[in-house]
Amino acid sequence: MKNVKINAKFVKQILLNKDLDQRELAKLSGISEPTITRLLHGRPFSSDTLGKLAEALDCHPIDLIDAKGFSSPHLGAPVNSNIRS
Repeated sequence: MKNVKINAKFVKQILLNKDLDQRELAKLSGISEPTITRLLHGRPFSSDTLGKLAEALDCHPIDLIDAKGFSSPHLGAPVNSNIRS
């Protein structure tokens, strides 16, 4: 997904809430730990990676997208209202 970034703050908050670290997230998601690190530093990702990450974190994929720069009203707030970014 070109020019789209993961909302690192949101992901880190979920990890804190679930008492997980990046290594555990990598195991749960099937995404390598270096890739997790790259995602959290704003690197590009595929829709497949986004899906795996969302499934591992038990949230909707759109919750994981950093909405900065988007004009779509659907990307203005997390879908999961239990966790705020």
